Amino acid sequence: MEMIKLSKFKLQLQTLIMENHGGELIDDFQEKERASSDQIHNYVQKQKQSDEEFSRKITELEAELASSNEHRQKLERKVQFLEDENYLLESKHKELKETISSILQAKEGFVKAYQDRIIADLQTQLETSKITVQCQPKIEEISIYLPFLQ
Repeated sequence: MEMIKLSKFKLQLQTLIMENHGGELIDDFQEKERASSDQIHNYVQKQKQSDEEFSRKITELEAELASSNEHRQKLERKVQFLEDENYLLESKHKELKETISSILQAKEGFVKAYQDRIIADLQTQLETSKITVQCQPKIEEISIYLPFLQ
């Protein structure tokens, strides 16, 4: 679009120059036109280089962003895995506490029953001992007559 405007402007300027000053101004004008064209060409080249550089930077940044997103997703998966593992460990910990509590209660019940049994056995032995001590003189007396009864 700028080139079209420049061409129209150039034609208008040439027409004015020819009408007013003739040939030597045309040469001067053509010289300035070439310089302007070269300047525009240089500007366009610099703009293209800048565009290419920005394009390259955008591509690099997009690649960096993709890498960063991938790394973030990996970390999120690891965090989710660790949270799930933590939940399982907490569940197992709770189960183990309940099992230990149950085992301790069973142990206490067993120890109590064992103690009660020992006490009952000792009481029985004690009563048997008392009877034996009380009956000892009679047993000795009976044992004296036993050989005669046979």
